[in-house]
Amino acid sequence: NLQTAFNKFAEKNSACGIALEEDRTQNPHVYSSCECSQIKSVTNSGYTIQAYSFERDNGACFTAEYPTSSPYITSVGATQFLARNGAITGEFGASILSGAKITTGGGFSTFQPLPSYQQSAVSYFFQSSNSLPPDFTYNNQMRAYPDISFNGHNYLIYASNNTDNLDQCPCMSLPVDGTSCSSPSIAALFSLINDELLNADKKPLGFLNPLLYQMSSESPNSFTDLTQGNNR
Repeated sequence: NLQTAFNKFAEKNSACGIALEEDRTQNPHVYSSCECSQIKSVTNSGYTIQAYSFERDNGACFTAEYPTSSPYITSVGATQFLARNGAITGEFGASILSGAKITTGGGFSTFQPLPSYQQSAVSYFFQSSNSLPPDFTYNNQMRAYPDISFNGHNYLIYASNNTDNLDQCPCMSLPVDGTSCSSPSIAALFSLINDELLNADKKPLGFLNPLLYQMSSESPNSFTDLTQGNNR
């Protein structure tokens, strides 16, 4: 079976620290400390396992997350702060390479076209960026994401450490990271704005994306332009 074949593959490449993991959609991913050219292929139990070989004719090799890549929602990325001597000195995209527990996402949709509200911003992005993946690895005519980012690092939560019943205390505090932190936090901020508008007998903000890009164009100082970090 496949597990037997993988075990043989791992044995043959024992010097490469082979590890098999599954993502949230249960797709298998093999991790290795070796370059693809150093990995030895194995055929066993009807399966052939070999190192990745990219063929440009197969199309884009990056696949966007969904639903965050939908043009009908506001996609939120995660940032983290850099602090020295107790003072915040910078903000950049959250990454496991800089101590976060997750790496923030971003890219271009696999099947949703570029919406009109972000065409100008995406055009400027390509004009001003000097470090991009090869153009054949993604489709830059599709919906780009995220739309906005917010701190997604080191949120303090309380969770049960009761081994008999996780719904009851005793509880402990622990830090968590991710867009699961940044998304609800920024949603809460916009909810407060809507609350003020409704209390003043005004209409709520509605669909945010066109407004966000309009703000970025007309009043760029409304946002902090992050130029450090990556989502590799």
